[in-house]
Amino acid sequence: MARRRRSIETALKQEIAPECGILVALSGGRDSTVLLEALLRVQGLLKLRVEACHVDHGFRPSSAGDARFVAQFCSEREVPCRVERLGQKPASANLEAWARLQRYRVFRELLSERKLDWVVTAHTANDVAETLLIKLLANKELTTIERRDQKRRCLRPLLDISRAQITEYGDRHRVPFVD
Repeated sequence: MARRRRSIETALKQEIAPECGILVALSGGRDSTVLLEALLRVQGLLKLRVEACHVDHGFRPSSAGDARFVAQFCSEREVPCRVERLGQKPASANLEAWARLQRYRVFRELLSERKLDWVVTAHTANDVAETLLIKLLANKELTTIERRDQKRRCLRPLLDISRAQITEYGDRHRVPFVD
């Protein structure tokens, strides 16, 4: 018999402790906007303080538009939001590693400044599968994405949620997003 999948809101209620201060890593994409929308639906029950942060890497011409979308999305929902634009990447740095390091630096600073407990990201079951496949193809150690990263103060409550569930939730609740 197939196991019944958890709903997004059930996953949040089970993975996030009550009375936490949450910083949502908000890219503006479907996964992260659905995460924020669902958090706002369980916010009262869990007594959460929810804020958001968008890191604009400036890699694409459309990145400034993404930042404006996120600011508007949060404003409409009365969610405090910080938008940070990163400076120039050092010529010798690996792009992906540098961007990740900078994002988590911004998140760490905001956690401290705003007295929040956790950064929450919208990694899904599909991201876990993609990560394992990429590592397998690259002949690297097969580690997965951690649900709870104490070092970064990062929670990933949607690791059991499929991208199809994210899409269905977003469509049902008319959650806007940017591609």
